[in-house]
Amino acid sequence: MASSAKKARMEQFAGDGYDTWKVRIETLLAAHGVREAIEQDPPAELAALKRKRAFKAMDEMAKALLVSSIADSHLKYVQDKPTAKAMWASLANTFGKSGIAAQNSVVAPTSTVKVNVPTPKPLDTSLRSRRLMKELKEIEQSQHSRTEPCFTVELINDNLYEWHARLYRIDPDSPLAKDLVELNIPFILLHLVFPENFPFAPPFMRVVEPCIEKGFVMAGGAICMELLTPRGWSSVYTIEAILMQFASSVVQGQGRVSQNPKSSKYYSRRTAEKTFQTLVQTHEKYGWATPALKDG
Repeated sequence: MASSAKKARMEQFAGDGYDTWKVRIETLLAAHGVREAIEQDPPAELAALKRKRAFKAMDEMAKALLVSSIADSHLKYVQDKPTAKAMWASLANTFGKSGIAAQNSVVAPTSTVKVNVPTPKPLDTSLRSRRLMKELKEIEQSQHSRTEPCFTVELINDNLYEWHARLYRIDPDSPLAKDLVELNIPFILLHLVFPENFPFAPPFMRVVEPCIEKGFVMAGGAICMELLTPRGWSSVYTIEAILMQFASSVVQGQGRVSQNPKSSKYYSRRTAEKTFQTLVQTHEKYGWATPALKDG
């Protein structure tokens, strides 16, 4: 792995071999699930906010990959371009077969003097980013294909690693569903945070609103669900699977919307995280079964 990474850095585009570099960078963009960024324009002003955010995340990833694959001497061809598509067009117009450089037979000068010029730091292109970009794109496509989706997601402050999920549909015959209708509450709002080692570790998920009693929802909005613990987690689980499992368990646990107006103040991320840590430790000790009363 180390040797291949070094080779990739040595083959940064510096004016020569544009067609070969083009094939490599297209393959790289496709592997990260962001190749469409060099072909698509930003959504129109009237487009849905979630669509704009999804495009922005994809575009930022593509721009980072492009910048990291271009030599310092040639960053001037892309540094003022606002989108990955604009960067791509600038390089094609300059170095492609019909570009200015090709027409004038311009060969980028080389230097035998090594200059230690710091390279721009690319955005995070880790497995976590790639996985979340892929899931966000698939959820976005699924939402557009349904008139009434079961859930929707959106980035919080354009942060790829922190999401809000709105769960619109649970078992319509459940007491919780009836509570939501009677109280005119359109959805259950959930907060997801993805750790650095995701997808090999589970996200942290909590209920933000409304306040729910029982239903395996604990203090602060923490969720008692084995799937969300290190022991019960698997990297093959998708965000959709997590949300659907919660929709099932909150009904199975006879969840109800709290009628106590003061209960909302006890829902916070800090309280939820502490509660979740405690329940994980409890289940590590007793397993996923109710402990005997004498053991507390």
